[in-house]
Parts: sequence; structure tokens; C-alpha cells
Amino acid sequence: MTDQEDRRKEEAYLNTCIQVIRRNIESYEKEIRMMDAEIEDMYDRYRHDDPEIFTELSNTITMNNNMKTALHKNRKALKKPYFGRIDVKEQGREPETFYIGKGGVMDGPTTILVVDWRAPIANVYYENGLGECVFQAPDHTVCRAELRRKRTYEMEGDRLIDYYDSEVVANDELLTKYLAKNKEAVLGEIIATIQKEQNEIIRKSPYRNIIVQGVAGSGKTTVAMHRISYILYNYTEDFKPDDFYIVGSNRILLNYITGVLPDLDVYGIRQMTMEELFVRLLYEDWNEKKYRIIPCGENGGNKGTGKWFAKLENYCKRLEKDTIPAEDIRFGDKVLYSSEQIREYIANHPSISIQGKIDALNLRVLTRLKNEITGRDLSYDREERKRLIKEYTG
Repeated sequence: MTDQEDRRKEEAYLNTCIQVIRRNIESYEKEIRMMDAEIEDMYDRYRHDDPEIFTELSNTITMNNNMKTALHKNRKALKKPYFGRIDVKEQGREPETFYIGKGGVMDGPTTILVVDWRAPIANVYYENGLGECVFQAPDHTVCRAELRRKRTYEMEGDRLIDYYDSEVVANDELLTKYLAKNKEAVLGEIIATIQKEQNEIIRKSPYRNIIVQGVAGSGKTTVAMHRISYILYNYTEDFKPDDFYIVGSNRILLNYITGVLPDLDVYGIRQMTMEELFVRLLYEDWNEKKYRIIPCGENGGNKGTGKWFAKLENYCKRLEKDTIPAEDIRFGDKVLYSSEQIREYIANHPSISIQGKIDALNLRVLTRLKNEITGRDLSYDREERKRLIKEYTG
């Protein structure tokens, strides 16, 4: 096939996708208008003692929201239906071509024109060079095949500008090209140029903890956002958006994430600053009259400086001293745990939290109390034991 013939075929496929997307948008808009009218009518007829209308209303609202999400995805796809393509040949089967985009594009209920980048087959685009490859089928079986072509597209709106095959240009060269064109690098281009190491992190099982370290600007936040999108797409039965929390150092970062996540088809993720996280962790123990959040720099120097650390350390020591009173713990005239023993335990276990120290000391005192009551260490006559128990329990 000549370059001109190849170009014509690519332009024809793009035009087909554009036509289908426009048709989908028109259909979704029509359905949404009809559903909006139905919902308004059901609200007019709604009575709290009519469970059938309530169920019908809830189902219609859910379908309407799903339809609006699909409409939003198709409107985004209209700007750039796909960014990549892979040609795969399985043994004993005809070669198949998959176009990969930020979202899937369907022509009817069964025909897939564009595969979502989060789908298992799309992993071949990120993970493999030309030649032998493996991928996961929809039934989760592992398939072996030959990757015959990996192509990346450059588009402006719905117009094909150029395309590059992997044997001609590498992913990092493409990323450099995109960044040079637009320093803010729209997310679609970043999805098109995810590196193999980043892809491995994004697609790892969600049932394990991962720590990603890197210098500023190395893509940690971008990878984390793509990972959330991947998990929500592939593990719909196990994870919902409200299972995730994004904790950022400041509102500027969180506002950036808020603006980017919808481009990855992610909605409803809860976000908070570190201060808000601490308040949530305290939960019922949070008392505005007792606690307050001190902004960095207020009477404590800049965050991360020696002065700031010393002030924080002194505060923690004061809090521990106020929380764990070092006084003799008695049972009758018997000292179960002396103030010296309490101070010694605290000093010898600096890495344990305040609550951890309280739990450990309580266990020690309780053990000694049981020994006293059962007479393992000392023996009391029956009347004396009753008196002590009554005195201790009130």
C-alpha cells in the first residue's frame, strides 16, 4: 500500500468515526430531552406514599445521568476521536485493528469503533514494541499474538494532521513534540504518550499498596489520576468514586485535579487538604473549642525548617504529658504501676503514638489488677478481697 492510499484510508476511518459520534450526540440529546420531560412529569405526580412512582423516578434519573455522561464523552470524542492504533494478529485468526482513544466510541450496541485506553487490549499500545506480545481477552484469559503496527495520530479538531509509526518515532519523542507545541500538554496527548513504567503503575492491581516517588514535575500526580480512572473503569463492582480520597498540600493543586479528572471520565472523587484530613481522622474527637489549625508560618517558622520542627516536637511532648498523667496507679494501698514506671515506659518507646502508649499501659495495669484480685502475686482473705473489689469498682 502506498503512503497516499494509507493516508486516504486513515482519513476515511476518521470521517466514519466523526459521523457516528455526531449521530450519537444527536440521539443522546433527543433521549435526554425526553427523559427530562418524563422526570418533570413524575415530579408533578409524585406522592411519598406511592412506591411505584418513586422507583420509576429513581430509575429514570439514573438513566438520564448515564445518558448525560455518554453525551459528554461523545462531545469530547468529537474533538479527537482517538490517538493511537494497534494491528494485532493472533494465531489462526485474521489480523485485527484497534483504534484507541480517551473514551470508547460505539456504532450501535455491538460495533466498537474506538477502544477506551483503559481497556485490557489497549495495554498492548503502551506495553509492547512490534513483534510478539500478550494481552488479556474480555474473559480475562491471556492471549499471545503478534503486534504488527503501533501508530500514534496528531489531530486538530476532527482533522487528521499526521501520524507516526512506532518503528519511526518513539513515545518520548512524541511527548517532547506535544510539550513543545503546548507547554500545558492537554491530557489527551499525555494519555497517548504514557511510558511503559508509568503504565505498569497505572494498571497494577488495586488490591495492593503502592508508593510512587519522584522529583517535582516527574508525573506522579498525572499517573495517580490515570490510575484512579483505570480502576474505576475495570473494577466497577468493587470500587466507586466515593471510595477514593485525593489529599493535596493546598487548594491550588486540588483545583487543578478537579479540572483534570472529568477529562479522564472520573467524577465524584472526594478531595481534601492535609488539614481537612486531620480533622476527618479525629472525627468525633474534633472539638473546635479545644483544637485549632495553625497555618504554616504562624508563630512557628516556615514548614520544613528547623524552627518549625522544634516547635512541632515541643507541642507533641506537651500534648503527651497532658494526655498521659504520670501518677501512681493504686489498688487499695497497693501501687500497681508507679509514676516512675510510667515515665520510664514513655521515654523508652518514643516511636509509639500517644494512644498506643495509653493502650499498652492500660494492658499492663489491667494485668497487675487481675493478679491482685485473683491472688496470684499476693494472697488476701475472702473478706479483704471483697472489700478491695468493692472499693475499686465502687
